Amino acid sequence: MPGVLGWLPQARLRETGDLWPVMVAGFTCPDTRKIVSIHRTFLEPDGSDKLHFSRREYRDARSGVFARAPARKIYPSGYMGAAIRLWRGETGMSVEEAAKHGLRETLVIVEGIEDGLSVAMARPDYRIWCAGTLGNLAQIRLPECCDTVIVCADNDWGKSQAQRALEAGLSNLQRQGAAVSVARSSIGKDANDALRGRQK
Repeated sequence: MPGVLGWLPQARLRETGDLWPVMVAGFTCPDTRKIVSIHRTFLEPDGSDKLHFSRREYRDARSGVFARAPARKIYPSGYMGAAIRLWRGETGMSVEEAAKHGLRETLVIVEGIEDGLSVAMARPDYRIWCAGTLGNLAQIRLPECCDTVIVCADNDWGKSQAQRALEAGLSNLQRQGAAVSVARSSIGKDANDALRGRQK
């Protein structure tokens, strides 16, 4: 398992006050190895899948009204420009080590951790980072060792806001001098759907 990932048997879901198992991952600053934010993926009690918030209700502490809403995944909020360095590729080196050795590599950037792990299973030779959110793609600074970037984009099926965010992210990467391309799953929404062979 990638060292950037961890797991807790119980963590409190703020929106409900309940305790659930959770996978955690650290957002790392571009210039240092300092972790600035934590991404939390709450899991079903048996660990079989992500916790399906859409099927769960919670009572708002202030209004007392029952509502449905996704939980906030990232704490604190100052993660823009940072990334979850999920996979080191075939060299096994950190980006700092790879730069010192003068290496030039392909970096795959995905939005979600599940997508990143799916790509790592299919192409363990690639270095893989997770942006966490599509909007963060426009803030990420590329490491010196990566001159080629593949963005694994979700199939957002004509969502104009997502398309604008993707275009802004691609422009950011191209301005940094990288050769940038986009890969999409041929089925479902993303790489994880492709790995599972499921349509959505």
